[in-house]
Amino acid sequence: MGHGLASALLVSSLLSNIRSESFSECSPKEILQRVNRYLIRDVRTPMFVTAGLVLADQSQQTITYAGAGHPFPYLINKSGVQEIELPSIPLGVDAQAVFEQMTVSMQPHDILVLYTDGLVEGEIARCLWSAFDT
Repeated sequence: MGHGLASALLVSSLLSNIRSESFSECSPKEILQRVNRYLIRDVRTPMFVTAGLVLADQSQQTITYAGAGHPFPYLINKSGVQEIELPSIPLGVDAQAVFEQMTVSMQPHDILVLYTDGLVEGEIARCLWSAFDT
């Protein structure tokens, strides 16, 4: 999405919307759809943002993940590493976007790895610039 004051204000507003929607009985994908509609309807400049939303259910020992253009999370357990692959588009791109979600079982000591696209972009930039070092 970028950096600067406009981006910071937008993220603050989106986080407020996500927090507000999280008190409803909506699923993660429904929350993303509502926030997406808000972003397109109320933000006058064309901006988009990636997001990942996780609902942890301790009683069922599951997590439900929905993403909006965000890098796929990983689940690490004694069986190995599982990428939770759920293709999607960022929030703010299409008012009619339908977001999907996936529910995955988790056991004690399993690890869910979530990371920002800034991590990936930073590594790509570092590799590109290092190619020019002499």
